[in-house]
Amino acid sequence: MGVHPRAYAWARGLVGTPVIGEALYRLNTLRPVIALMYRRHVYSEAGRITPAFIAKKQGVARQPGARFGSVAFVTGHLDPVSSRGVFLALFDPPPAPILVLCGNATPPRSKTEMAVLAEQPGIDLRWVARSLGLHGEYALAIADAIAQFIRASPTEPTGRRQRAAP
Repeated sequence: MGVHPRAYAWARGLVGTPVIGEALYRLNTLRPVIALMYRRHVYSEAGRITPAFIAKKQGVARQPGARFGSVAFVTGHLDPVSSRGVFLALFDPPPAPILVLCGNATPPRSKTEMAVLAEQPGIDLRWVARSLGLHGEYALAIADAIAQFIRASPTEPTGRRQRAAP
């Protein structure tokens, strides 16, 4: 969220160029680079980051046009709102009970945004596992948290609920 500096627009333009952008993106999607990114801030268990896993992720990253989505994500160009206030207004009141799942190892800025969202009535924040890549690394834990939320949820938002970090 927020203002997108000129540098972000420049990066999107650079990655979008036919030869230079393609070459830079290709370097960024080398298997050792992908492995490093997953080890540093996506998965918490290094044993899950196997050569086969990295090859699969590289296959996804190297699809035609993937570089455009990737750079848009990294530079915040996919954000549908421009500020925290506008974002929170979307949930005032929430359209239904909302579950927010957050990994303990989620980057601090994202954690802060999720915690602020959880202060809204009708938002249930639950801490799950350790990783940023919760859906890929801890799918069963997420499925369990979602099932519990659905079983416990009233039909209308009732107020703030937040579980302590495990």
